[in-house]
Amino acid sequence: MIFRSWHPVLVAVLPLLLLSFAACSALTVPDARPVSTPGSPAWSEHTMAEDLSFLNSEAVRGRADMSVGYNVAAAYVARRLREYRLQPALESGFRIIHSSPRNVVSGARLRFEGSDSLDFITGLDVLPDGRSAAFDGVIRSLWLNDAEGASRESGSALLWIGDVTPEIEATLRSSSIDLIIFQSRLEPRPSSKQWEGHGMLHVTPRVVRTLLRGSLPDPDAPTRHLLSRSVRVEIVSAWSRMAAGINIVGYVPGKHPELSSEAVILCTSLDAVGSFAGVPALDVGNIGVEVVASLEVVRQLSQFSRYAGIPERTLIVAFVSGGTVDASGLRALLAAPLWYGQKIRSLVYAGKSVVGELPTQKADGGHVPIFPVLSRRPPGLPDTVILRPSDPRLPPGRRQIKPSVSAGAYMDVAVETAAELASRLYINLASELMAEEADLTQRRLLPD
Repeated sequence: MIFRSWHPVLVAVLPLLLLSFAACSALTVPDARPVSTPGSPAWSEHTMAEDLSFLNSEAVRGRADMSVGYNVAAAYVARRLREYRLQPALESGFRIIHSSPRNVVSGARLRFEGSDSLDFITGLDVLPDGRSAAFDGVIRSLWLNDAEGASRESGSALLWIGDVTPEIEATLRSSSIDLIIFQSRLEPRPSSKQWEGHGMLHVTPRVVRTLLRGSLPDPDAPTRHLLSRSVRVEIVSAWSRMAAGINIVGYVPGKHPELSSEAVILCTSLDAVGSFAGVPALDVGNIGVEVVASLEVVRQLSQFSRYAGIPERTLIVAFVSGGTVDASGLRALLAAPLWYGQKIRSLVYAGKSVVGELPTQKADGGHVPIFPVLSRRPPGLPDTVILRPSDPRLPPGRRQIKPSVSAGAYMDVAVETAAELASRLYINLASELMAEEADLTQRRLLPD
């Protein structure tokens, strides 16, 4: 009787139960989140993507050294280090200000004088050299590849077409030429030095043809060219001995009772070209992969230091300025490393821009062994700087030069590149931070 009373209910419910069981059997259990251990760290792609997005946002304005945008990027990195529980380098915080001599070139202008004057566009036709001194004058003739002739005549400039060897550079610098015009590719050339007394300008072949009335001269036949009209050249430049740069520095204290007195430095450059001589620039070869990879390695090592008793040696983490200009931030760090000079074991440098030119001299007269770790460039991302001049004198539609590539288009592959670089940085750091006999695969995370 009971079965008969429940029979209609079973007939109605049983098909639904069978469908539910079938649906459950088709579900797959998601993979467990990988556990990060000292022997096998798991990088957070979400965190790296977030960092990359900020470092390429409008808020940092290109991260040009000594700019407002760089200060914003430096503050962001300092917040990350505080979030990851690093010890700040100073009681006042992670920020260290250092003097950084700099030749600041603010802009340049080249134009024909007269009733129908012709202006050339900075960043599109002309660009000053980063070593240029200030110049404001009128030229009436050009001496092609003839430094001696240009030195003798007032109101003239040297037009140099061709390669500039170190010997030629020394000759030009020791000459009395007021203005040197190079026909060359327009690209930012920031510098900490100034060629005193020499205005220096780079121009395109189109400008040379315009100046010389339609012809490109033979560089192997030095000669004097009279200009059809006077040309006014203005270069705004000032050299400063006491310009200030900002490094962001923190610590992960070592855990070994003896080895903790030794320090290993992890360093990378935080700045990019950003802008030059008043012309915005997209530094597509420096979108922050090295910075992001270094932050991710620091995040993991800081966590391991709380739970697994590593590193054994002290880690100094430095995000330095001046990477695009003579590695001034790294030089300042090594001159005053905030650690016992003789106790700095080595420096692991994430990046490529100053490899081969890294300053290794310490304050105590010794040398720091430096291990550069290069990032592999994302496929299709050029290693170049794209100038983006914005000028109301440009024709409509060209008043803002749009780049042919953007950092955003390569964000996914940049995250993969950062993760790969983080792995290689971690391997290099582990060999330096741990005792020779240490085996990270045997380290296990312990409860806090």
